[in-house]
Amino acid sequence: MNKKLLTFAILPIVLSLSSCGQNTKDWPRISFSFTADDVIETRMYFHQKANSYVEEIKDSRVSKEKEFAERAIGALSGYPYKEKATKSIDTKNYALMLDLQFTYLSDNIETIEKITLYEYGISDGKVVFNNGEIHFLPGTVRGGYDSIVGKESKQ
Repeated sequence: MNKKLLTFAILPIVLSLSSCGQNTKDWPRISFSFTADDVIETRMYFHQKANSYVEEIKDSRVSKEKEFAERAIGALSGYPYKEKATKSIDTKNYALMLDLQFTYLSDNIETIEKITLYEYGISDGKVVFNNGEIHFLPGTVRGGYDSIVGKESKQ
């Protein structure tokens, strides 16, 4: 089994375990209406704010490579989120933020889909979907970022 497949297989398990006792078994999962084959361009922005334990990281990437789109889609597919939407989100006081924008072809028309994940602390996050809906997200955003960038050098 190659390392990429193993990473994608283990990520949902890690996310489930990191949900601090919440039963996420019946929660909906992040999924995409397109595949990496449809993607023309993937834009990623990751920000980890500095604190007494970690240094600040800012990583911005634009890729037209199918492999990068595969990693991004695979890293987020299967993340559980709470079905009931919340009404507000703090976009300033997060610990980590991962923003992904996919440009893909749908019936020969370029379409953009965006998803943003915020982490405020252990098992305390939010996901903002393309339609603007905000949902509670358990688990860690950092794991998704690490799966996307893989062995590439982190900036």
